[in-house]
Amino acid sequence: MLPKKNPVQPNKTTPPSVQDAASLRARALIVSPDLSVDGMGRMALDLALRVRAEGGIPLVAAPGGLLKLELQRQKISCRVLSDPQASALSHMLAARQLAGWIREQRASFLHVLDFSLARLAYEAMVKTDIRAAITLNQPVIGALSSRDGGTLRAFDRIVVPSRYARAQLMQQLQLGDRAVRTIIPGINLNVVHYNRIGPQKITTLEKNWQLPDDEPLVVVPDCPLDPVIFDALAASLQELKKKNVYTVLFVPETERTVMLQRVARLELASHVVTVSNPAERLPALWLAHGVLVTGFRGQESLLALIEAQAMGRPIVAFDRNGLSEILLRDPATCLLHADHLKGLGPALDGMLALSTGERQNFAFRSRTFVEENFDHTQMVDDIISLYRDLAAIQN
Repeated sequence: MLPKKNPVQPNKTTPPSVQDAASLRARALIVSPDLSVDGMGRMALDLALRVRAEGGIPLVAAPGGLLKLELQRQKISCRVLSDPQASALSHMLAARQLAGWIREQRASFLHVLDFSLARLAYEAMVKTDIRAAITLNQPVIGALSSRDGGTLRAFDRIVVPSRYARAQLMQQLQLGDRAVRTIIPGINLNVVHYNRIGPQKITTLEKNWQLPDDEPLVVVPDCPLDPVIFDALAASLQELKKKNVYTVLFVPETERTVMLQRVARLELASHVVTVSNPAERLPALWLAHGVLVTGFRGQESLLALIEAQAMGRPIVAFDRNGLSEILLRDPATCLLHADHLKGLGPALDGMLALSTGERQNFAFRSRTFVEENFDHTQMVDDIISLYRDLAAIQN
Protein backbone atom coordinates (compact mmCIF):
# COMPACT_ATOMS: atom_id res chain seq x y z
CA MET A 1 0.00 0.00 0.00
CA LEU A 2 1.38 3.37 -0.94
CA PRO A 3 1.79 6.11 1.69
CA LYS A 4 -1.28 8.28 2.07
CA LYS A 5 -1.10 11.80 0.75
CA ASN A 6 -3.42 14.74 0.66
CA PRO A 7 -5.98 14.39 -2.13
CA VAL A 8 -5.01 16.05 -5.37
CA GLN A 9 -7.54 18.73 -6.21
CA PRO A 10 -9.03 18.63 -9.71
CA ASN A 11 -7.60 21.03 -12.26
CA LYS A 12 -10.53 23.36 -12.85
CA THR A 13 -10.69 25.31 -16.07
CA THR A 14 -9.72 28.94 -15.68
CA PRO A 15 -10.77 30.98 -18.71
CA PRO A 16 -10.20 34.73 -18.61
CA SER A 17 -12.53 36.66 -16.32
CA VAL A 18 -13.84 38.69 -19.25
CA GLN A 19 -15.21 35.51 -20.78
CA ASP A 20 -16.66 34.43 -17.45
CA ALA A 21 -18.59 37.69 -17.23
CA ALA A 22 -19.84 37.57 -20.81
CA SER A 23 -23.00 35.83 -21.94
CA LEU A 24 -22.73 32.98 -24.39
CA ARG A 25 -24.02 34.55 -27.62
CA ALA A 26 -23.48 31.77 -30.12
CA ARG A 27 -25.16 28.81 -31.72
CA ALA A 28 -23.73 25.85 -29.83
CA LEU A 29 -24.15 22.51 -31.61
CA ILE A 30 -23.96 19.53 -29.24
CA VAL A 31 -23.57 16.14 -30.90
CA SER A 32 -24.98 13.58 -28.48
CA PRO A 33 -26.38 10.06 -28.22
CA ASP A 34 -29.68 9.22 -26.54
CA LEU A 35 -30.69 10.50 -23.11
CA SER A 36 -30.36 6.98 -21.69
CA VAL A 37 -26.79 6.33 -22.88
CA ASP A 38 -24.25 6.54 -20.02
CA GLY A 39 -25.53 9.92 -18.87
CA MET A 40 -24.22 11.65 -22.02
CA GLY A 41 -27.72 12.44 -23.22
CA ARG A 42 -28.56 14.00 -19.85
CA MET A 43 -25.39 16.05 -20.13
CA ALA A 44 -26.48 17.22 -23.60
CA LEU A 45 -29.84 18.34 -22.23
CA ASP A 46 -28.30 20.14 -19.25
CA LEU A 47 -25.80 21.91 -21.49
CA ALA A 48 -28.52 22.94 -23.96
CA LEU A 49 -30.59 24.47 -21.17
CA ARG A 50 -27.55 26.37 -19.86
CA VAL A 51 -26.68 27.65 -23.34
CA ARG A 52 -30.19 29.03 -23.68
CA ALA A 53 -30.07 30.55 -20.20
CA GLU A 54 -26.81 32.32 -21.12
CA GLY A 55 -28.28 33.91 -24.23
CA GLY A 56 -27.00 31.38 -26.76
CA ILE A 57 -28.93 29.19 -29.16
CA PRO A 58 -28.65 25.48 -28.33
CA LEU A 59 -28.76 22.91 -31.12
CA VAL A 60 -28.54 19.17 -30.51
CA ALA A 61 -27.81 16.63 -33.26
CA ALA A 62 -28.10 12.83 -33.34
CA PRO A 63 -30.33 12.41 -30.26
CA GLY A 64 -32.19 9.16 -29.67
CA GLY A 65 -35.80 8.71 -28.64
CA LEU A 66 -35.86 9.87 -25.01
CA LEU A 67 -33.59 12.84 -25.62
CA LYS A 68 -35.50 13.88 -28.75
CA LEU A 69 -38.81 13.93 -26.83
CA GLU A 70 -37.33 15.96 -23.99
CA LEU A 71 -35.70 18.44 -26.38
CA GLN A 72 -39.00 18.92 -28.16
CA ARG A 73 -40.76 19.47 -24.84
CA GLN A 74 -38.14 22.09 -23.90
CA LYS A 75 -38.48 23.67 -27.38
CA ILE A 76 -34.79 23.14 -28.17
CA SER A 77 -33.86 22.65 -31.83
CA CYS A 78 -32.70 19.11 -32.59
CA ARG A 79 -31.96 16.96 -35.61
CA VAL A 80 -31.98 13.15 -35.70
CA LEU A 81 -29.31 11.94 -38.13
CA SER A 82 -28.97 8.66 -39.96
CA ASP A 83 -27.22 6.03 -37.87
CA PRO A 84 -23.53 6.45 -38.83
CA GLN A 85 -22.76 2.95 -37.51
CA ALA A 86 -25.23 1.17 -39.78
CA SER A 87 -23.16 1.22 -42.97
CA ALA A 88 -20.64 3.29 -44.92
CA LEU A 89 -23.53 4.81 -46.86
CA SER A 90 -25.37 5.75 -43.66
CA HIS A 91 -22.20 7.32 -42.30
CA MET A 92 -21.77 9.40 -45.47
CA LEU A 93 -25.43 10.46 -45.38
CA ALA A 94 -25.25 11.41 -41.70
CA ALA A 95 -22.13 13.54 -42.28
CA ARG A 96 -23.86 15.31 -45.17
CA GLN A 97 -26.99 15.88 -43.07
CA LEU A 98 -24.96 17.28 -40.20
CA ALA A 99 -22.95 19.59 -42.47
CA GLY A 100 -26.16 20.85 -44.04
CA TRP A 101 -27.70 21.55 -40.65
CA ILE A 102 -24.55 23.39 -39.53
CA ARG A 103 -24.83 25.72 -42.52
CA GLU A 104 -28.59 26.09 -42.19
CA GLN A 105 -28.45 26.97 -38.49
CA ARG A 106 -25.18 28.95 -38.79
CA ALA A 107 -23.74 27.03 -35.84
CA SER A 108 -20.66 28.66 -34.29
CA PHE A 109 -19.02 25.54 -32.87
CA LEU A 110 -19.80 21.96 -31.98
CA HIS A 111 -19.07 19.73 -29.02
CA VAL A 112 -18.97 15.97 -29.46
CA LEU A 113 -20.05 14.22 -26.26
CA ASP A 114 -19.51 10.65 -27.46
CA PHE A 115 -16.38 9.62 -29.34
CA SER A 116 -18.36 7.14 -31.44
CA LEU A 117 -19.76 10.26 -33.16
CA ALA A 118 -16.45 12.13 -33.38
CA ARG A 119 -15.45 10.94 -36.85
CA LEU A 120 -18.89 11.89 -38.14
CA ALA A 121 -18.59 15.35 -36.60
CA TYR A 122 -15.08 15.84 -37.96
CA GLU A 123 -16.14 14.99 -41.51
CA ALA A 124 -19.07 17.42 -41.23
CA MET A 125 -16.78 20.07 -39.79
CA VAL A 126 -14.32 20.03 -42.72
CA LYS A 127 -17.23 20.74 -45.08
CA THR A 128 -18.05 23.95 -43.16
CA ASP A 129 -16.29 26.76 -41.32
CA ILE A 130 -17.29 25.53 -37.87
CA ARG A 131 -14.87 25.17 -34.96
CA ALA A 132 -15.07 22.25 -32.59
CA ALA A 133 -14.51 21.06 -29.06
CA ILE A 134 -14.25 17.35 -28.45
CA THR A 135 -14.17 15.25 -25.28
CA LEU A 136 -11.74 12.34 -25.46
CA ASN A 137 -10.68 9.57 -23.12
CA GLN A 138 -7.13 8.34 -22.82
CA PRO A 139 -7.31 5.16 -24.96
CA VAL A 140 -8.87 7.15 -27.80
CA ILE A 141 -6.17 9.81 -27.54
CA GLY A 142 -3.47 7.15 -27.86
CA ALA A 143 -5.14 5.56 -30.87
CA LEU A 144 -5.86 8.79 -32.72
CA SER A 145 -2.53 10.46 -32.05
CA SER A 146 -0.63 7.51 -33.52
CA ARG A 147 -3.00 6.97 -36.46
CA ASP A 148 -4.51 10.34 -37.32
CA GLY A 149 -3.03 13.24 -35.39
CA GLY A 150 -4.26 15.63 -38.07
CA THR A 151 -7.84 15.00 -36.95
CA LEU A 152 -7.01 16.22 -33.46
CA ARG A 153 -5.05 19.25 -34.66
CA ALA A 154 -8.10 20.46 -36.59
CA PHE A 155 -9.96 21.28 -33.36
CA ASP A 156 -9.61 24.64 -31.62
CA ARG A 157 -9.99 23.04 -28.20
CA ILE A 158 -9.65 19.44 -27.09
CA VAL A 159 -11.13 18.46 -23.73
CA VAL A 160 -9.65 15.56 -21.76
CA PRO A 161 -10.69 14.10 -18.37
CA SER A 162 -7.34 14.23 -16.53
CA ARG A 163 -4.10 16.18 -16.30
CA TYR A 164 -2.28 12.96 -17.20
CA ALA A 165 -4.18 12.77 -20.50
CA ARG A 166 -3.55 16.46 -21.16
CA ALA A 167 0.22 16.18 -20.70
CA GLN A 168 0.46 13.08 -22.88
CA LEU A 169 -1.63 14.57 -25.67
CA MET A 170 0.31 17.85 -25.73
CA GLN A 171 3.60 15.94 -25.88
CA GLN A 172 2.47 13.57 -28.63
CA LEU A 173 1.02 16.23 -30.93
CA GLN A 174 3.11 19.27 -29.92
CA LEU A 175 -0.06 21.24 -29.20
CA GLY A 176 -0.11 24.66 -27.58
CA ASP A 177 -0.97 25.12 -23.92
CA ARG A 178 -4.41 26.60 -24.59
CA ALA A 179 -5.42 23.98 -27.15
CA VAL A 180 -6.00 21.24 -24.57
CA ARG A 181 -8.28 21.74 -21.59
CA THR A 182 -8.97 19.49 -18.61
CA ILE A 183 -12.50 18.95 -17.32
CA ILE A 184 -12.72 16.36 -14.55
CA PRO A 185 -15.80 14.13 -14.89
CA GLY A 186 -18.69 14.86 -12.55
CA ILE A 187 -21.70 12.85 -11.48
CA ASN A 188 -25.30 13.59 -10.60
CA LEU A 189 -25.14 13.18 -6.82
CA ASN A 190 -28.93 13.05 -6.53
CA VAL A 191 -28.95 9.81 -8.51
CA VAL A 192 -26.17 8.18 -6.48
CA HIS A 193 -28.41 7.57 -3.48
CA TYR A 194 -29.92 4.36 -2.13
CA ASN A 195 -33.46 5.73 -2.19
CA ARG A 196 -33.10 6.74 -5.85
CA ILE A 197 -31.64 3.41 -6.92
CA GLY A 198 -34.36 1.51 -5.07
CA PRO A 199 -34.18 -1.43 -2.66
CA GLN A 200 -36.26 -3.56 -5.05
CA LYS A 201 -33.66 -3.13 -7.80
CA ILE A 202 -30.87 -4.18 -5.48
CA THR A 203 -32.81 -7.20 -4.19
CA THR A 204 -33.56 -8.27 -7.77
CA LEU A 205 -29.90 -8.09 -8.73
CA GLU A 206 -28.86 -10.15 -5.71
CA LYS A 207 -31.34 -12.82 -6.79
CA ASN A 208 -30.39 -12.72 -10.47
CA TRP A 209 -26.69 -12.86 -9.71
CA GLN A 210 -27.20 -15.54 -7.00
CA LEU A 211 -25.28 -13.57 -4.38
CA PRO A 212 -25.58 -14.71 -0.75
CA ASP A 213 -26.68 -11.95 1.62
CA ASP A 214 -24.05 -12.73 4.23
CA GLU A 215 -20.94 -12.99 2.03
CA PRO A 216 -18.65 -10.08 1.01
CA LEU A 217 -18.72 -8.75 -2.54
CA VAL A 218 -16.06 -7.02 -4.65
CA VAL A 219 -17.17 -5.03 -7.71
CA VAL A 220 -14.87 -4.32 -10.66
CA PRO A 221 -16.67 -1.64 -12.74
CA ASP A 222 -14.00 -1.55 -15.47
CA CYS A 223 -12.75 -5.10 -15.86
CA PRO A 224 -9.56 -5.23 -18.00
CA LEU A 225 -10.09 -7.06 -21.30
CA ASP A 226 -6.50 -7.92 -22.17
CA PRO A 227 -6.07 -11.68 -21.59
CA VAL A 228 -2.65 -11.35 -19.92
CA ILE A 229 -3.81 -8.65 -17.53
CA PHE A 230 -7.05 -10.46 -16.80
CA ASP A 231 -5.22 -13.69 -15.99
CA ALA A 232 -3.10 -11.76 -13.47
CA LEU A 233 -6.27 -10.31 -11.97
CA ALA A 234 -7.80 -13.79 -11.92
CA ALA A 235 -5.12 -14.99 -9.50
CA SER A 236 -6.52 -12.54 -6.94
CA LEU A 237 -10.09 -13.59 -7.78
CA GLN A 238 -9.15 -17.21 -7.07
CA GLU A 239 -7.81 -16.23 -3.66
CA LEU A 240 -11.05 -14.33 -2.99
CA LYS A 241 -13.03 -17.43 -3.97
CA LYS A 242 -11.16 -19.47 -1.33
CA LYS A 243 -12.37 -16.94 1.25
CA ASN A 244 -15.92 -17.16 -0.13
CA VAL A 245 -15.78 -13.60 -1.49
CA TYR A 246 -17.91 -12.99 -4.60
CA THR A 247 -16.94 -10.70 -7.48
CA VAL A 248 -18.97 -8.79 -10.09
CA LEU A 249 -17.09 -7.86 -13.28
CA PHE A 250 -18.46 -5.24 -15.67
CA VAL A 251 -17.47 -5.88 -19.28
CA PRO A 252 -18.71 -4.52 -22.64
CA GLU A 253 -21.51 -6.56 -24.21
CA THR A 254 -19.30 -7.44 -27.17
CA GLU A 255 -16.75 -9.05 -24.82
CA ARG A 256 -19.11 -10.82 -22.43
CA THR A 257 -19.10 -14.22 -24.16
CA VAL A 258 -15.30 -14.31 -24.18
CA MET A 259 -15.17 -13.22 -20.55
CA LEU A 260 -17.63 -15.94 -19.51
CA GLN A 261 -15.38 -18.49 -21.19
CA ARG A 262 -12.33 -17.17 -19.34
CA VAL A 263 -14.16 -17.26 -16.01
CA ALA A 264 -15.28 -20.84 -16.65
CA ARG A 265 -11.79 -21.92 -17.77
CA LEU A 266 -10.33 -20.57 -14.54
CA GLU A 267 -13.02 -22.35 -12.47
CA LEU A 268 -14.36 -19.06 -11.11
CA ALA A 269 -17.95 -19.31 -12.36
CA SER A 270 -19.34 -20.13 -8.91
CA HIS A 271 -18.07 -16.86 -7.41
CA VAL A 272 -17.64 -14.45 -10.35
CA VAL A 273 -20.53 -12.74 -12.15
CA THR A 274 -20.05 -10.93 -15.47
CA VAL A 275 -22.36 -8.01 -16.26
CA SER A 276 -22.67 -5.78 -19.34
CA ASN A 277 -25.62 -3.50 -18.55
CA PRO A 278 -24.17 -0.12 -17.42
CA ALA A 279 -27.47 0.70 -15.68
CA GLU A 280 -26.64 -1.98 -13.11
CA ARG A 281 -23.33 -0.41 -12.10
CA LEU A 282 -24.71 1.88 -9.40
CA PRO A 283 -26.81 -0.82 -7.71
CA ALA A 284 -23.79 -3.13 -7.83
CA LEU A 285 -21.64 -0.52 -6.14
CA TRP A 286 -24.23 -0.21 -3.37
CA LEU A 287 -23.90 -3.95 -2.77
CA ALA A 288 -20.09 -3.84 -2.75
CA HIS A 289 -17.94 -4.36 0.34
CA GLY A 290 -14.93 -3.27 -1.73
CA VAL A 291 -14.41 -1.77 -5.18
CA LEU A 292 -11.51 -2.36 -7.56
CA VAL A 293 -11.03 0.30 -10.26
CA THR A 294 -8.36 -0.82 -12.70
CA GLY A 295 -7.99 2.30 -14.82
CA PHE A 296 -7.89 0.31 -18.06
CA ARG A 297 -11.05 1.86 -19.52
CA GLY A 298 -10.37 5.61 -19.67
CA GLN A 299 -13.21 7.93 -18.69
CA GLU A 300 -15.39 4.96 -17.74
CA SER A 301 -12.85 4.15 -15.02
CA LEU A 302 -12.77 7.75 -13.82
CA LEU A 303 -16.54 7.97 -13.47
CA ALA A 304 -16.75 4.61 -11.70
CA LEU A 305 -14.13 5.72 -9.18
CA ILE A 306 -16.04 8.91 -8.43
CA GLU A 307 -19.29 6.96 -8.06
CA ALA A 308 -17.70 4.48 -5.65
CA GLN A 309 -16.38 7.34 -3.51
CA ALA A 310 -19.78 9.04 -3.54
CA MET A 311 -21.20 5.83 -2.07
CA GLY A 312 -18.43 5.53 0.49
CA ARG A 313 -17.14 2.17 -0.67
CA PRO A 314 -13.55 1.16 0.24
CA ILE A 315 -11.45 1.29 -2.91
CA VAL A 316 -8.38 -0.28 -4.47
CA ALA A 317 -7.22 1.47 -7.64
CA PHE A 318 -4.32 1.22 -10.04
CA ASP A 319 -2.43 4.43 -10.77
CA ARG A 320 -3.41 4.57 -14.45
CA ASN A 321 -4.90 7.23 -16.73
CA GLY A 322 -5.34 9.89 -14.07
CA LEU A 323 -7.03 7.85 -11.32
CA SER A 324 -4.56 9.23 -8.78
CA GLU A 325 -5.92 12.73 -9.47
CA ILE A 326 -9.41 11.87 -8.24
CA LEU A 327 -8.82 9.33 -5.45
CA LEU A 328 -9.17 10.46 -1.84
CA ARG A 329 -6.06 9.29 0.00
CA ASP A 330 -7.43 7.57 3.09
CA PRO A 331 -6.93 4.42 5.19
CA ALA A 332 -9.95 3.01 3.34
CA THR A 333 -8.38 3.48 -0.10
CA CYS A 334 -5.28 1.97 -1.69
CA LEU A 335 -3.48 3.25 -4.79
CA LEU A 336 -1.31 0.60 -6.41
CA HIS A 337 1.41 1.18 -8.99
CA ALA A 338 0.05 0.77 -12.51
CA ASP A 339 1.69 -2.62 -13.04
CA HIS A 340 1.69 -3.93 -9.47
CA LEU A 341 -0.86 -6.69 -10.00
CA LYS A 342 0.74 -8.89 -7.33
CA GLY A 343 -0.17 -6.29 -4.70
CA LEU A 344 -3.85 -6.58 -5.50
CA GLY A 345 -4.64 -9.51 -3.20
CA PRO A 346 -3.28 -7.96 0.02
CA ALA A 347 -4.86 -4.62 -0.86
CA LEU A 348 -8.32 -6.17 -1.32
CA ASP A 349 -7.90 -8.13 1.91
CA GLY A 350 -7.21 -4.87 3.73
CA MET A 351 -10.34 -3.22 2.35
CA LEU A 352 -12.55 -6.21 3.20
CA ALA A 353 -11.16 -6.32 6.75
CA LEU A 354 -12.33 -2.79 7.62
CA SER A 355 -14.76 -2.59 10.52
CA THR A 356 -18.28 -1.18 10.21
CA GLY A 357 -17.21 1.97 12.06
CA GLU A 358 -14.24 2.51 9.76
CA ARG A 359 -16.50 2.10 6.73
CA GLN A 360 -19.04 4.57 8.07
CA ASN A 361 -16.38 7.19 8.81
CA PHE A 362 -14.88 6.78 5.36
CA ALA A 363 -18.32 7.07 3.74
CA PHE A 364 -18.76 10.50 5.30
CA ARG A 365 -15.29 11.70 4.23
CA SER A 366 -15.52 10.35 0.71
CA ARG A 367 -19.04 11.68 0.08
CA THR A 368 -17.90 15.13 1.21
CA PHE A 369 -14.84 14.86 -1.05
CA VAL A 370 -17.02 14.08 -4.09
CA GLU A 371 -19.56 16.81 -3.29
CA GLU A 372 -16.78 19.39 -3.09
CA ASN A 373 -14.92 18.34 -6.24
CA PHE A 374 -16.94 16.24 -8.67
CA ASP A 375 -20.49 17.48 -8.71
CA HIS A 376 -22.23 17.18 -12.09
CA THR A 377 -23.13 20.88 -11.88
CA GLN A 378 -19.46 21.85 -11.62
CA MET A 379 -18.66 19.88 -14.78
CA VAL A 380 -21.47 21.66 -16.62
CA ASP A 381 -20.06 25.00 -15.40
CA ASP A 382 -16.61 24.04 -16.70
CA ILE A 383 -18.00 23.06 -20.10
CA ILE A 384 -20.01 26.28 -20.36
CA SER A 385 -16.80 28.24 -19.70
CA LEU A 386 -15.26 26.30 -22.58
CA TYR A 387 -18.23 27.24 -24.76
CA ARG A 388 -17.62 30.92 -23.94
CA ASP A 389 -14.00 30.40 -24.90
CA LEU A 390 -14.98 28.92 -28.26
CA ALA A 391 -17.56 31.63 -28.85
CA ALA A 392 -14.86 34.24 -28.25
CA ILE A 393 -12.66 32.54 -30.86
CA GLN A 394 -15.50 32.73 -33.35
CA ASN A 395 -16.11 36.38 -32.65
